[in-house]
Amino acid sequence: MEVSSLWIGGNLPKLSILCIKSFLKNNYKYNLYTYENIENIPAGVQLKNAEEILPKSEIFTYRNGSVSAFSNLFRFTMIKKTGIPWVDTDMYCRKNFDFSKTDIVIVSEPDDEYQNQKPTSNLIKLPKDHPALDKAISICQSYREKIYSGDFKWGLGPLAIREIVKEFELEKFVKPWYFSNNCNNHHYQILYRNKMLKKYAKFVKQDKGIFTPDKAPEDNYFIHLWNEHFRYKKTPVTEMFDGKNMLTQMWNTVSKYPIPSPDANILITGGSGLVGSAVKLALQEFPNVKAPRSSELNILDYNQLDTYLKKNKIEVIIHLAANVGGLFKNMSKKVNMFEDNLIMNYNVLKAAHANNVKKVISCMSTCIFPDDVKYPINEKDLHLGPPHFSNDAYAYAKRMVDVHSRAYREQYGDNFVTIIPTNIYGPKDNYHLEDAHVIPALIHKCYLAKKNKTKFIVKGTGRPLRQFIYSQDMAELIKWVYIYYDDGEPIILSVSEKEEVSIGDVARMIAREFDMEREMVFDSTGADGQYKKTADNTKLIKFLQENNIRFSWTSIEKGIKESVKFFTENYQHVRR
Repeated sequence: MEVSSLWIGGNLPKLSILCIKSFLKNNYKYNLYTYENIENIPAGVQLKNAEEILPKSEIFTYRNGSVSAFSNLFRFTMIKKTGIPWVDTDMYCRKNFDFSKTDIVIVSEPDDEYQNQKPTSNLIKLPKDHPALDKAISICQSYREKIYSGDFKWGLGPLAIREIVKEFELEKFVKPWYFSNNCNNHHYQILYRNKMLKKYAKFVKQDKGIFTPDKAPEDNYFIHLWNEHFRYKKTPVTEMFDGKNMLTQMWNTVSKYPIPSPDANILITGGSGLVGSAVKLALQEFPNVKAPRSSELNILDYNQLDTYLKKNKIEVIIHLAANVGGLFKNMSKKVNMFEDNLIMNYNVLKAAHANNVKKVISCMSTCIFPDDVKYPINEKDLHLGPPHFSNDAYAYAKRMVDVHSRAYREQYGDNFVTIIPTNIYGPKDNYHLEDAHVIPALIHKCYLAKKNKTKFIVKGTGRPLRQFIYSQDMAELIKWVYIYYDDGEPIILSVSEKEEVSIGDVARMIAREFDMEREMVFDSTGADGQYKKTADNTKLIKFLQENNIRFSWTSIEKGIKESVKFFTENYQHVRR
């Protein structure tokens, strides 16, 4: 049996993905009509060109921008042309209903007392030659002007379906409201707020209001999740899918990769480092986060790591540990950089698979991208050529964690994902003068120059461009990746190309914090490394938008000010 839907407006929200997957799980063929390319279509969906039903030029909206009015015209036209049942993309399928056993299916919603039912339009089956379809199409067309003017603000679908039910005497085909559980507005909060369950428990006990994936009347086949409710209330995805509530339960019944519980045992490797310490702070709402120091857990030792995972019943690993450094360390210690990172990554993924770890997030870097590549670079460019000679050993070792993760995903179905941050900086960094990354190394140099009353010498011309990301911003993004990102392709975590800044400007900002601007000079005999590594963060922005994640970046000026403050106040204790 097959059903059809329409989607307009960019990539699918998580709620629609949940609903589409529920139909696929229950052995429906799912046709999705679209006017544009959509990147996150669930596997198994049959994409259809919406122009075959109605041209894109026909789209009209309510004053609030909703395309649901046009969607009603589209569905009746689609049924007339194909005879295939229509379902909204926010309709969740609990179990298979055999549409072949009846020519007409119309669903309903209850009144406030859950007594009388009113036909509605989110699931419809009619024979394609039924005259009621022509009538419904005519009604939708006739309301265009009222919708344009704002005189008719909502409810075209229910209006049309109720008129044709009455005119063509279709009442006997109208299903009771609990067939598709079109529950009332205030009950939707139960789906994503556990505290609402107690308030409305009387409805649940009476089989009224909200049905769960596993508890519902025998004649309940679908649950209408009403995406518009969440959109208008701007409900953040963290509330909609919090790891415990009903929407989470629904998701976990259809997804290969369940949303992790807030109580999951999480291991952060490299937890005392720059990013690891920030991630611990970002995950403070999760009670079972472990971030052992290397003296407590040496991940270069496979047996020690394997024992740790077993003993602590680790379910998630955020793998941040690495042998890292700046340009000069990458050039002078290639064997160490290659072997240490290769062994750490190999041990983490192999031990994670052996211990049934549910998710591993492994961190790479933009410096591992090919040297000869068009900018801005994106996730698909990672393996298109050799990296820059200055850091090739480190780069090849880090690239292998992506290859290794995809191999486990393809062969065993493990949820191993990879992230690619741009240049990270912030408090608790390594401030070693030679081995550190550029910002902490420059902070240390400027501090010493101020202290010793010497020139602040910056190696290189200062012209190379970089995208810097503050460590706490990076940690927040990792949290969202942990909760919601399950793609086998890496995702770049980066500020936009517009935020790219030169090494020279960074040095000037640091000098300004120490009042050393007049004492700063560039040593042009020093190596510059790659001139630019501009990364495209389009995929990240789409990921945040699709999940309604509100995120604001820390400016480079503020981030440097905080980093300098941390270094000067903790000089005796920082890594240097």
